[in-house]
Amino acid sequence: MQITRTRWLMVFGVMCVVALIVVLWRDEPRLPSSIATVELKRSLKGAEASAIIDRLHGKGVAPQSNLIGMYVGKTGGAVVYMSVYASDTEANNALRKMRSRISAGNTIFDQYSVTEVRGHQVSSCLGQGQVHYFFSHEKQLYWLAADSGIAPKSVEDLVRTVTEQ
Repeated sequence: MQITRTRWLMVFGVMCVVALIVVLWRDEPRLPSSIATVELKRSLKGAEASAIIDRLHGKGVAPQSNLIGMYVGKTGGAVVYMSVYASDTEANNALRKMRSRISAGNTIFDQYSVTEVRGHQVSSCLGQGQVHYFFSHEKQLYWLAADSGIAPKSVEDLVRTVTEQ
């Protein structure tokens, strides 16, 4: 009787560990493998991605979890910056701050506008030879920098991909 009970507890324990791994793996934010006509060629995460995001802003603004994806194709290139916040509220607050600063005008970005893409409000601007889009979805804040030839299709694909995950 003791052996059967021990085996049952061991099987139950293994099942719990497997279930936990599946839940954690599924909930881990991921970058899409492609957007528009470009493929993910390189990605960064963790401290390396956070350091790059902080350097771009000239200060420590990156949350603890960040991903950066570099996309390349025959028709152009794009970079996706994804910051994962502790809550939807924190991601939306960060988005509001970005919108406020960029819409006020600066030397890097101009022609700020807001449009709807697949039911999501997406901000856009021009700068550094690319079209930039930014939006939040759940706890994630996304910034897409895309070459103009692939920009409209890239933002459409990115919004579709992140909202269907």
